[in-house]
Parts: sequence; structure tokens; C-alpha cells
Amino acid sequence: MKWTVAISIVLSLTVSAVFLIDDQILRIVLALVGVYAVWFAFRRPTAGRNRSPN
Repeated sequence: MKWTVAISIVLSLTVSAVFLIDDQILRIVLALVGVYAVWFAFRRPTAGRNRSPN
């Protein structure tokens, strides 16, 4: 599931940067936000991995 999130983030930010934004500074900021978002997604524990057995 984390890979789906990462691919979605990269695709959406790439489309925005290539087709919707003309300013180079905004493209760089968008790229930095994307790097942070993917890092954050992979840093979070996977649901169910830390649950204690009942």
C-alpha cells in the first residue's frame, strides 16, 4: 500500500509541475514537498504490524 501512495504522490506532483506550473521556484518547492511526503509515508508503520495478539 505504501508503494501505491508513493506512486500516486509522484504522479500527481509530476503532472502539476509539468503541465500546470510555469514558475521554476514553485516547481522546486513542489519537488521538495513530494520528497517529504514520500519519506513521511514510508516512515509510518504499516497498519497491523504493531498490533498485539488477542
